[in-house]
Amino acid sequence: MSKSTIGYDRSYSGKLLLVGLGTLTLSGILWQPSFWLVGTSVLLFLGWRLFCARSHQLTIITILILLLFTGRQLQWQNQYQLLTNCEAVVLKADGYKINGDLLTGIGQSGSQKIFLTAKISSEQQHDFLLKNDSQCQLLLKNIDLTMIKSATNWHEFDFKDWAAHRQVHQQVNAEIVKVKQIPIQSVGMLVSHLRKKFLNSLTVLPKYGAFHLRALVAGYSERDDLEIRELLSTAGIIHLFALSGLHIDLLIRSCRWLGSRIFIPDEVTRLLLVIFLPLYAIFVGQQIGILRAILTYFLHELLQVLEVRMASLDQLTTVLLCCLWLQPLSFLELGPQLSFILSFALRLVPKKLTSWQLQLRLGYLSMLLILFRTEAFN
Repeated sequence: MSKSTIGYDRSYSGKLLLVGLGTLTLSGILWQPSFWLVGTSVLLFLGWRLFCARSHQLTIITILILLLFTGRQLQWQNQYQLLTNCEAVVLKADGYKINGDLLTGIGQSGSQKIFLTAKISSEQQHDFLLKNDSQCQLLLKNIDLTMIKSATNWHEFDFKDWAAHRQVHQQVNAEIVKVKQIPIQSVGMLVSHLRKKFLNSLTVLPKYGAFHLRALVAGYSERDDLEIRELLSTAGIIHLFALSGLHIDLLIRSCRWLGSRIFIPDEVTRLLLVIFLPLYAIFVGQQIGILRAILTYFLHELLQVLEVRMASLDQLTTVLLCCLWLQPLSFLELGPQLSFILSFALRLVPKKLTSWQLQLRLGYLSMLLILFRTEAFN
């Protein structure tokens, strides 16, 4: 066998998956210390595999990346300070939901994020907040500021973990005194404004159509969508697409297929996708499943332009590390796990499989993960 064959020589090519798995394991140990024994065992196994690879390049890359990501994780953990008072909270235009006379959402008080549950004090406030499409500041009274508590029952949804993944550690219960709109002053505020305008425009559509557009286009769900989500999740339809970002892969393929049918050069279609996809990623809030699909496409295009050969698993690992750097805690949740596991499986299954055989294997894999995380079949 040729020494230049990817994966069989003593370079790092074809072996970066070890780096990605090591980084994920280290992240899990830092954020889930109760599983330190399992994590340490996995790290020891990966260290043994690294030793067997006998690649100085891979060893140096692994050590540097592990040190870099350890610093990133520790910085993320120490980035918050506890609030002692919370008289005003700033909410993004699309950062809250209304259920009856209660408003809930993640807002900003000073420099810290906080989970807000606030009682709406008048019908005028309710109507204003329901139609509002701009960032707003809420002045509060009867404030009860507490730490978010952990789940008390086995397999109960742990809201504390979910909030911590978004750098939220405290919650406030209060009553709204006054609502004040804040004019658009940044790109982030503009994106939030456009998202809310899009979501408000869906209220006139039929129930099921609005649900699909919210879930697939904006990655958003309303409280009223719960019944439909349970129905479709049982069939595994929108559940997999919205969580894993696979609809972006479908969008890319569809655009290129349509472009070829109407005689648009493939280079032009790909250039338009390079321009459009980052805008879409910003619009939907940089969800990991969508970032995975978009970064994979960008990396593939970059390698083609540079005429550089890179192993498929190395490409996936590079994208994984980028996503982990942007959102260190994301891989503790179902969506990113599902997105990358399915992408990993697609790179390993035999190319000669028929369509139904491929779907069956992916279905088994996703079913096991979803069953483990949700205790529900799809």
